[in-house]
Amino acid sequence: MSKGKHNAQKALNALILLNCDENAPTPRMFREQDIADVLKISAMKLYRVKRRFVDEGLQIALNGHKGQRAYEKKADGEFEAHLVALSCSKPPPGYVRWSLRLLADKARGTTVR
Repeated sequence: MSKGKHNAQKALNALILLNCDENAPTPRMFREQDIADVLKISAMKLYRVKRRFVDEGLQIALNGHKGQRAYEKKADGEFEAHLVALSCSKPPPGYVRWSLRLLADKARGTTVR
C-alpha cells in the first residue's frame, strides 16, 4: 500500500487483516475490541472481514464482491430522444427554464399549470 492509489475500504480491510494476523513476525497483543476502537469500526465489521478472508480468500476480503445486480432500463431510446428534444425546446409560458417536475408532467401528458 506504499505506492499507488487505493480506495479507503480496501485500505481499512487490509489494516483489519494485518492487525488480526496471529502469525505476524511481531505478534500483536491487541484484543479485537481494541482493534475496532483504534480503526473506528464496529466489532461486527471486523468479524465480517475476517470471516470473508477465511471463507473466500484474500482478494475477496480486501476488495469485496463485484455487484451482481442487473438494472433494467426505465426508458427506451425513443423516450429519451423525446425528453432531450423537449428539454431543449422553449419552456412553457411563465417559466424561464424546464424543471424536472415540468418535464415529468409534460412527458406524462398532464397539463402544465
